[in-house]
Amino acid sequence: MVEPNDPVMVHDLPDDALGMRERQAEAARARLRRCRSLGRPTDAEVARMVAEFHARGGKVTVCAPVHLVPVNNGAGRDADCWAA
Repeated sequence: MVEPNDPVMVHDLPDDALGMRERQAEAARARLRRCRSLGRPTDAEVARMVAEFHARGGKVTVCAPVHLVPVNNGAGRDADCWAA
């Protein structure tokens, strides 16, 4: 009997589930090929996309610099002196 937390091995999957995984993997590879074939956008294209974003009401948000972000790595009080 398979327990809920047991890892699923590929050879344990039914044929239809294995076929689904193969189709999903092929779809992901096809999308990657399409994206790579488009190439990088030019500066003019990027400027146009940003202008369209702003025209639709989009707003640019500013994230705090990384040195201001709290350290949550389990160091506890010791991490307080790590940030400037």
